[in-house]
Amino acid sequence: MSLNAIDWKALALWILATMVSSVPGLFAAYVLLLVCAPLGFDLPLVGLPLVFGLVLGAFHGTAQALVLTRWIERPLSWVPPTAVGEATLWWALFATSSLGHLAAAVLPGLLLGLAQWLVLRRWVRQAGWWVLATTIGTASGVALAICVVKEQSVGPGFATVFALQVPLALITGIALITMFANTHGLFSSEVTPRPLGL
Repeated sequence: MSLNAIDWKALALWILATMVSSVPGLFAAYVLLLVCAPLGFDLPLVGLPLVFGLVLGAFHGTAQALVLTRWIERPLSWVPPTAVGEATLWWALFATSSLGHLAAAVLPGLLLGLAQWLVLRRWVRQAGWWVLATTIGTASGVALAICVVKEQSVGPGFATVFALQVPLALITGIALITMFANTHGLFSSEVTPRPLGL
């Protein structure tokens, strides 16, 4: 596949949707956690990353679904697995932090990729590549996020989340348009892919 064959517009939209939706997603997640505490809804420590990831994932999934409208029917079906997948991603980042950087880099992306694979497998052949792309993208993002935290000498925040999302959005974006092209023979929104009947 040549660089000229890549649907650069779709790739740019995917990255933009992921990055831009991080802003309201982060804000909503932080507000929810701040509001719950005074109301007496104290979450156990392990529950914080689950709620954080669920809210952030809902925003990411909704924004990405807008991009997926060019390729799949009922694109909002992308939102629930993305929200659940990101909840498990952030929980896994928290849970595996004591196991070393390798576990923290591989397991979260694997869980997110498996959740989203449930939708993609209906639309593209060899959808298992999505799990690999998500795992690599998340691992790259975790490595970058660790560098950001060390550089800032502060705990996770907006910069850390954005650092995690940049490689993930880029790598999964390339994987997404490549899989649709290989399955349906297109890089254009002029032809609508059909489900594979799975």
